[in-house]
Amino acid sequence: MTRAAEPESLRAQDESSWSSLVSKVVVSADMEIPKGQTFDGHIRTSSISDLGIFTMTSRKHAAHRTAKHTTDRDPEIVLTLTKQGHLGIRQNGRAVQVPPGRFGIYVSYDPVEIHSADNYQALAVKIPLSRCRADAEQFRQLSAQSFPADEGLAPAVWGMTEQLGGGANFSSRTAALRTAHHAIGMMEQMVHERLGEPTPAAEPQIEAITERCFSYIEKHLQDPELNPQRVAEANFISTRYLHLIFQRSDTTVAAYIRDRRLDEAREDLMDPKFHRFSIDALARKWGFNNVSHFGQLFKKTYGCPPAVYRREAFGC
Repeated sequence: MTRAAEPESLRAQDESSWSSLVSKVVVSADMEIPKGQTFDGHIRTSSISDLGIFTMTSRKHAAHRTAKHTTDRDPEIVLTLTKQGHLGIRQNGRAVQVPPGRFGIYVSYDPVEIHSADNYQALAVKIPLSRCRADAEQFRQLSAQSFPADEGLAPAVWGMTEQLGGGANFSSRTAALRTAHHAIGMMEQMVHERLGEPTPAAEPQIEAITERCFSYIEKHLQDPELNPQRVAEANFISTRYLHLIFQRSDTTVAAYIRDRRLDEAREDLMDPKFHRFSIDALARKWGFNNVSHFGQLFKKTYGCPPAVYRREAFGC
């Protein structure tokens, strides 16, 4: 069983530490806290692949992200759902108030001013622009806008976000990667749905092609000859295009095949039906011709050799 990154709770009680905390978890910015105010801010953060999820609770403050901050990391999109208090966003010539029950949007690659009311609470996600189908200019047109979170896809998206942010369990690392891939797609579609615009087209049928490639790999995991070229040829695409597809899921074709084989071999090691099978036989069953290499990969992934893992699974 694989978990999303274990949620981490972080707290700050002054302007300097709050600035450092927000810069680490969300985006870098200069913080401003009203003079004479006793401040308290709390962030609970988690991640799945490169999808960042965080909840924030804080007293009144302002964040000023200027041009000096906008080259500090890869471009990102931030979607934030206000749960208590109000959030003000000013970016690209627009200003919006985001009250409870609505979500707002801003981008990390342009200066932005953010003002929170006292006793502010929010749930937010941070998505790399590279994982989205819309480009930087399209998201620039969406920034500093607000939409209800109880219509269309929004309730499903935010419900899923809360669950994932709690440290959801996954059957494998690859399952977590695929979940992040689909979650990002839903979030982007939600945004464009709220605008009454179609979601920007991906490369021709990319989602369908991606699923076909995943399915082909699942059906042929036991074939020791399975490789990126075979997957690409079976789905009538180039190997280069296949690699681009898998980059969207934050993995490579070879790594995905290897991880899925390890997942299946591990399941067999814990299954009483295969208790009499040798380690070598199970490794070969899942396409590992080099049994020694299988043992090394297994230990690196699960922390102990396959034989030890099996003994511990059966309590002997």
